[in-house]
Amino acid sequence: MSLITFLSVLLILNFGSSYGVIPTLYNTGVDNSHVSFPLGTTDIHWTISPTGPPAPITNIRPAWLPNTTVSSWISPGQGGQPTGEYLYTTTFDLTGYIVDAVSIDYRITMDDHVTEDFATSAPGIYLNGFVIPGTFFPASGAFNWTSWSPTLTLESNITSGESRFVNGVNTLNVYIDNGGAGPTGFRFEQISAITPVPEPSTYLILTGAMVALLVLARKKGLKNHQ
Repeated sequence: MSLITFLSVLLILNFGSSYGVIPTLYNTGVDNSHVSFPLGTTDIHWTISPTGPPAPITNIRPAWLPNTTVSSWISPGQGGQPTGEYLYTTTFDLTGYIVDAVSIDYRITMDDHVTEDFATSAPGIYLNGFVIPGTFFPASGAFNWTSWSPTLTLESNITSGESRFVNGVNTLNVYIDNGGAGPTGFRFEQISAITPVPEPSTYLILTGAMVALLVLARKKGLKNHQ
């Protein structure tokens, strides 16, 4: 086995998977410690359009799924809201991750339902400007504001090249339709994530590999001059 082949095998073996959550992807209605804010507090990680800043207040209606310590409802405001489309947006950072191997399980609930970006007419949840397949939930769907959606998976769509994570800041957009002049809101909860990242020893191996290759190249250079 050549030195280059041996080093390549070592590098492959030292990339592992971390199981947990993406720390920069926040549930709705939580603080920087991922704990739910008290009711009436502004959400600092999600925004709503067309209401714009300040960030939406955490909100609860009697008919909605109850808030917990790990996620809460957010809404443009207390009470009834105008009929129309509301865009819920958050960002999260995947700098340093092997992005095409990241997988995030999550669930949502909303009032009334997930709709389309009217500019593109493609219904569903959007990752970095592209719709995620299987995330369109019409008003006649199997769940609403009294229950959670099935577990959904956020990952790179490698086949099409669209809705792909980037090594840096990623943007998640959710369009919610308020079909009547009543309350409207949205709730997001991350369940778990698989995040392949280099093991700490990998960086030592990379340094050693570079030194070894430089030494090997130098030896070959000296032989060529003899």
